[in-house]
Amino acid sequence: MSTVMLRRTVETKEIRPEERTMKLNLFAAWASYFLVLATVVCLGSFLVAAGSGHGGWALIAGLAGVASIGLAVALYTSTVHHDHKVHRESPHLF
Repeated sequence: MSTVMLRRTVETKEIRPEERTMKLNLFAAWASYFLVLATVVCLGSFLVAAGSGHGGWALIAGLAGVASIGLAVALYTSTVHHDHKVHRESPHLF
């Protein structure tokens, strides 16, 4: 098959800006949701490690929890800021 025939058989689907924004909003919403869940797990790990006398593991779990909640907040707020700038709806899951 020549390259001309291959180009004709493969159709490219262009993504409209609305679809791209919706994909970004869904990604931001779900990623923030899972990062908050990871924060809850890290908080539990922090409490167990601190209660059982493992200071190093408590420090690691605490830092991981702070990092994940910070990342979730930054991801969600930056997406909301972008959506407000382009006059779109804020991200939501339902």
